[in-house]
Amino acid sequence: MEMNYRTGQTYNKKNLFASQIFMHLKFKINIVNLLVFIFLLLAQNAQAQNYPEQNNTKIVVYSSLDAEEIEPVIKMFSAETNIEVELISDKFTKLISKIKLDESATPPDLLITSDTMYIEQAKQEGLLTNLNSFTAKKNISENFRDAEDFWFGFAYSAQSIVYNPKKIDTRYINSYDNLASYILRDQIVFREVKDENILPLISYIYSYLGKEQSENWAIRMSNIFKKIPSKSDFDNFISVSSNETNVALASSASFFKILDSNRPEEIETIKNLKILFPNQPETNTGPTQLYNVSEYFGTYINLNSIGLLKNTTNREGAIKFIEFLSGEKAQSFFANKLYKFPVNKSAQIPEVMQPHMNFEVDHNHYKETNKYRTEALRITDIKGWK
Repeated sequence: MEMNYRTGQTYNKKNLFASQIFMHLKFKINIVNLLVFIFLLLAQNAQAQNYPEQNNTKIVVYSSLDAEEIEPVIKMFSAETNIEVELISDKFTKLISKIKLDESATPPDLLITSDTMYIEQAKQEGLLTNLNSFTAKKNISENFRDAEDFWFGFAYSAQSIVYNPKKIDTRYINSYDNLASYILRDQIVFREVKDENILPLISYIYSYLGKEQSENWAIRMSNIFKKIPSKSDFDNFISVSSNETNVALASSASFFKILDSNRPEEIETIKNLKILFPNQPETNTGPTQLYNVSEYFGTYINLNSIGLLKNTTNREGAIKFIEFLSGEKAQSFFANKLYKFPVNKSAQIPEVMQPHMNFEVDHNHYKETNKYRTEALRITDIKGWK
């Protein structure tokens, strides 16, 4: 024992040493806790800067699809989740301008486009953010979504050829490039180039024909049109059915919808027409081929796609909506009401589409159309297309 001569108290030297060690360790632990707290606070602030203030009760969707194509799915989603959805429909060019200006009081959370060319443009311009959804990935194969998870496809229609089998030899219409044959002069009709589904197709043709051959194709096509391209597939079906023309380049969804119609005028229009899916791998590359194409990989599709915008204020709700679109209920709606091909194999398929489910889709090129968008616009402009 030792004595403190100032206080007159005695103490154990070993106990004093242990007490000093304990106080030193306690001080260090407090410092560590303080540093951890500061780190977590900074991380939280950084996350708040990356994501705007979140609103979990509502999402805003910008869509270039017709409103009636997406509104029923929105109602189903809201009924299941109690999340309100504000839908703003317009042309893609107008929607993307609004997103860039960022002047909306309620910034959009999601962007829906009619084709991957447009959603890829939004991605390349830095307007989207990637997301990691196990549910969406499980429901949608990698062929129908972005490799970096910036966007997901949820339904598609094929750019098909509808024709009069009594008048047309299919060897001359078995590929998109073959449509430029002068044998077909005054026999072909299709929609306006400014139609959001046509420009991606032209960009797609450019992707596999190349600059010289695609320019030649555009010149020939502008010389063989029967008339100024129309705004409606149905108008073109009437043209083919009435023998005014023999071939229409059209959306498969338009064909199946009319084929399944109970309206007498539509039944009469479609009853003698057939549908063909061009550019199939077994396509004849013999003497009827106009261009040097050694191999075809499948038909071009307009893949309706959705992406999460980087300025979303309801990230969680927006991802829930993407997952809902990929689910069986929404997928069956797209197939049975819109006559579009689903991306989820569990979807119910209408009888009218079932014989046409096995055509090959060109997964090698359709995601690349945004690369050739400017060239597609240029060749259709200088060659006098409408």
